[in-house]
Amino acid sequence: MWFLYTLFPQDFSKKLFQTGLAISSIFWIICLATPLKIYSQTVAPFQVFTLLCIVVGFYGLAKAVFHRRPGALVMIAGCILLTATVINDILHSARLINTSYIIGFGIYALVFSQSVVLATIFSKAFRDVEIGQKKIKRLNRQLEDHIINLDAIVDEKTREIRSIMTHIQQGICLVEGEQVKVSSEYSKHMEQIAGSQDIAGQRLVDLIFQDSQISSDLKSQMHSTLHAAIGEDPIAFEANAHLLTHEFKRQIGSSVRTYEIDWNPIEDDQGLIDKFLVAIKDVTSLRTLQEESLQRQNELKLISEIINVPIAKFDSFIISCREFITENREAVARSSAGDREALTKMFRNMHTLKGAARSFSFDELAALAHDTETYYQQLRDQHDTNWNQDKLFQDLDAVEKMIEIYARINAEKLGRSQEETDAIIIDRDIVEENMARLSRMDLESFQDGDRDLIIDLKQLFNNLVYNPLNKVLEEQIHSLGKIASDLGKANPILRIEDPGISFTKPAQELMIRVFTHMFRNSLDHGIELPDFRQNHGKEAQGQLNIKMYLEHGQLKLEYWDDGAGLNLPLIKKTAIRKGLIQGNESYGALEIGEFIFHPGFSTKREVSEISGRGVGMDAMRGFLEDHNAQIDLWIDAAPDSKALGFVPCKFILTLPETYFDIISSQGNATAA
Repeated sequence: MWFLYTLFPQDFSKKLFQTGLAISSIFWIICLATPLKIYSQTVAPFQVFTLLCIVVGFYGLAKAVFHRRPGALVMIAGCILLTATVINDILHSARLINTSYIIGFGIYALVFSQSVVLATIFSKAFRDVEIGQKKIKRLNRQLEDHIINLDAIVDEKTREIRSIMTHIQQGICLVEGEQVKVSSEYSKHMEQIAGSQDIAGQRLVDLIFQDSQISSDLKSQMHSTLHAAIGEDPIAFEANAHLLTHEFKRQIGSSVRTYEIDWNPIEDDQGLIDKFLVAIKDVTSLRTLQEESLQRQNELKLISEIINVPIAKFDSFIISCREFITENREAVARSSAGDREALTKMFRNMHTLKGAARSFSFDELAALAHDTETYYQQLRDQHDTNWNQDKLFQDLDAVEKMIEIYARINAEKLGRSQEETDAIIIDRDIVEENMARLSRMDLESFQDGDRDLIIDLKQLFNNLVYNPLNKVLEEQIHSLGKIASDLGKANPILRIEDPGISFTKPAQELMIRVFTHMFRNSLDHGIELPDFRQNHGKEAQGQLNIKMYLEHGQLKLEYWDDGAGLNLPLIKKTAIRKGLIQGNESYGALEIGEFIFHPGFSTKREVSEISGRGVGMDAMRGFLEDHNAQIDLWIDAAPDSKALGFVPCKFILTLPETYFDIISSQGNATAA
């Protein structure tokens, strides 16, 4: 049974085998240790047990035969012979049959079958060993051939890598050790970058950052970062990797080269950083191309802004900007620190320049002017008596540089200038002189044909020199939509009531400056948000109004919007906060309203690029007074009224007769 279990363990139950082994051991002990009288009493049970073992054995052998186990048929034949002899001897012993004991023959048959099976197994094993040896020899020969081929491949790859390291136009090296020194393995180009052929064993940071813009402190910081990372987990290095520079400039001879550097940690078999692979690449040409590409992109953006502005208006804008810069330079140069009057004028000029730039959508120029204006505001708010004159000039230089960039692109890239247009150029002074002569002529003294000719000539000269207000403010009107959109408001409607007035060149520039501030002030402070207007019975679009008329030989321009009006309580509160009045003093409505013309006065707490500086109304009054004109406030309340609240208002501009002419005796109203 034991032998069968050993040969075919898959087909016999281990538990049954162990149970049978235990029972048979008990019978053997009884047989060997007890007298015959006692032993003979166990023969019958032992024979029953033997028959059961035979049944179990045959069951297992049948399974082995079914599964085609090697030697199973031979063993089952031997077991059948043994079983037959055992049964014969049992029946003979019980005197049921008259035969002889033949169990020896059965045992012999069993042993013979076992021998055959064992011989078969051993011969198969020897054959398998022989086959295995042949396979091993064949594999050894193949392995030897593979090793030879591998050595050749390694040699070839080594030569290729050495060739690459010799010819690649990058600095590649390994750095290792506590001092983070360059190992003996590095690319040939590394010597060119370092400017030395003896770089092995040198500290990397000292080697590659010599003659660079990297400070000694930063070099020390980078060396400490690399040193601390050796022998540590890569996560620790990643936490400090931001301390390593990835681009630097270096002076080589008379030129400055730009290099890009990558730091790549190499881990050992324990997952700790053992060394660094450093790759350095000269990116000077690439950065130059990128800068040129960026410059071209910026030029294209500026071209798209400039091309939408008519030549005459653009040239006038550039001239005005240059005048503002010149005035501010002179103010900085001749004024002492703390000169409030000079600072107010500088602030006003820059604010107007910014507003004009925004009306043309010159975004970069507007942003620079806004930054410069912000510094002026800081000086005003802090009452700073220590002007940083260098910074003031630097800010003006930056704004002026951008102005000249716009002018250069207009001239060089777009080829636009009034001198190059297909027109006859006439000096303005000559035109104005002839207009004055025509105006002094007594038309009644001429015959009808001559009178008509003089009128036609006067009209022609007027068209050359004078422009109506809607033409003068063309760009400012066009910018209303963008300003309104920035403020979340609807594009307003502008109505101009014009009795046929046209403006001289100085007046045109003055009107542009004044209404640049006026429109922005209305949109930011006067016109309400669309939802608010509609909830209070108004159209979502606000309305701006300009009415012109003559009075005592002067031109009056009334301007108002249909917003809520002046917030007199807020104006008074702001005046008290700024220390302009005392809270317990009593002021009339007009007196309160007049504070909006005070320098730096604004009811807005937050400053934006559109408003909040408190310079718009002050700038308008200043510009007008500089040109012998004026602006007055009219509010819909008695001048001495003490009642405070939102009140409708108008701004009334007065221009001297030298700034305008009546081109048509028939008035007109325009809407934009």
